[in-house]
Amino acid sequence: MKITPYLKRTQSLESPIYIRLRDTYNGSDNQSIISVGFSVEPKYFKNGLVTTRHSDYLLINEEINRIIAELNRIYIEFKTQGSIPLPNLVKKTYLDGLKQKRFDTEKIVPFWKAMSEWRETKKGLSRGYTKTLLTLENRLRDFEKDRGIPISFSYVIGSTQLFQSQFQNFLWEERKLTNGYINKLLNSLSSFLHYSQEMGYVKKKPRFKKQQTPSLLEKPFLRTDEVIKLFNSDKFDFKSESNWKKLKLNKKYAPHLYLIQQELKGSKSNKYGGYLTITNWELVRFIHLWCCSVGCRYGDVAHFKVNDFTFDRENKHMEWIQQKTKRRNSVPINDISGYIFTKFSSGKRLDQELFPPLSIQKFNKHIKLLLKALKFNREMTVPKQRGSNMIDNVPKPLHELIRSHSGRHSFITNTIEMGTMDYKTIMSLSGHTTTSSFLGYVSVLENQRNKASKLYKVETDKKQNTSEEIVKLFENLDDNDKTFLLSWMRSKSK
Repeated sequence: MKITPYLKRTQSLESPIYIRLRDTYNGSDNQSIISVGFSVEPKYFKNGLVTTRHSDYLLINEEINRIIAELNRIYIEFKTQGSIPLPNLVKKTYLDGLKQKRFDTEKIVPFWKAMSEWRETKKGLSRGYTKTLLTLENRLRDFEKDRGIPISFSYVIGSTQLFQSQFQNFLWEERKLTNGYINKLLNSLSSFLHYSQEMGYVKKKPRFKKQQTPSLLEKPFLRTDEVIKLFNSDKFDFKSESNWKKLKLNKKYAPHLYLIQQELKGSKSNKYGGYLTITNWELVRFIHLWCCSVGCRYGDVAHFKVNDFTFDRENKHMEWIQQKTKRRNSVPINDISGYIFTKFSSGKRLDQELFPPLSIQKFNKHIKLLLKALKFNREMTVPKQRGSNMIDNVPKPLHELIRSHSGRHSFITNTIEMGTMDYKTIMSLSGHTTTSSFLGYVSVLENQRNKASKLYKVETDKKQNTSEEIVKLFENLDDNDKTFLLSWMRSKSK
């Protein structure tokens, strides 16, 4: 059997190290792989080992050699017993041994110390993800204070059904959380317990029962005409000092408006006045339009620098690295995204932020106020569930429901609505790798559902004769009349 370490190349900066087991039995090749548990940049991996230029080369090479030695021991033991040491069998025996070792050497670590240790391992991940972990810890501490009894592994794992029932009741009644958000917290708690099992703090990881959530056909987003309306709505933009003074005289909007200035540090900054001056609602408007036109997450916005984008000017594409997945994403440049990039990059140094900083909390607050002022009042229903009760099932205007992630929903749904691309192509634009996660963004539009009325449409003789007459009359028209008539018919068929 050949036992060799190798680097599994990925699109990320670092690639994971695996041990490959290969053997031939009865003329067929058999192989299996085992993770070493470390990732390195390809430049640091050579001839099956990590080079001395890597800061942790001793630790990683020691782990590689330890695994290889253990696999050789298992292989020799099988041969001694007269068994056939196929790669999958050797791997299973190795992994079973690891599990048994963890169970035999369970460590006594308090619940809260283990959680603090687990959160440390998540540093460097996206703000949205780490914020959920912090929320989980805060809600568990609230629950602990409400019960007056410390939370422990024995309570969560030894009495899983009781813990989940009491914790959920607390979140429903005291914190007024919905089933969807409770499921999100339970997912994070499952991740923590899996970590605790891997570390040997507990012997098993319980399964939590997920709560039912309503299936939404349509989610809050801007339709194509609404995106264009927002792009053309410059009422609250900074155009001049006199224009700004007029805006501040309006008692209805003035309390929510303020100016944002971002220094331009590029070599041609003087050409653009040395500073980018905009209102906060102007910034919110263009950030949301950017998400609608390139399909990025709001979590990407704060990290965008001018030189993060690679442009294919022949095919008019732009590329960037997604913060959540660290994958490179590419989308065609359209009129809106091209305008916004030019507006916010002009006069800046390449390493400057594309957009002035704005927290997601402020964005969510001001996008609602802006859309309310611009009369985005299309009504829709976005029901939620708390326990067995359905809440928020009354229609509300769009401006009350819109949020940071609605831009990504808008990009995906409006691209589907164009009807010119299949789902696989649209997934490549949005950066989704699985159909299940992609379908969570897909809204079923009412105008699409209404198309079912044309199912089994029966043509009468009269209608057929009318259609034939229209075709004959159309053929007799000159080119100019045909063009005019086609435009008129298209406008009527929308």
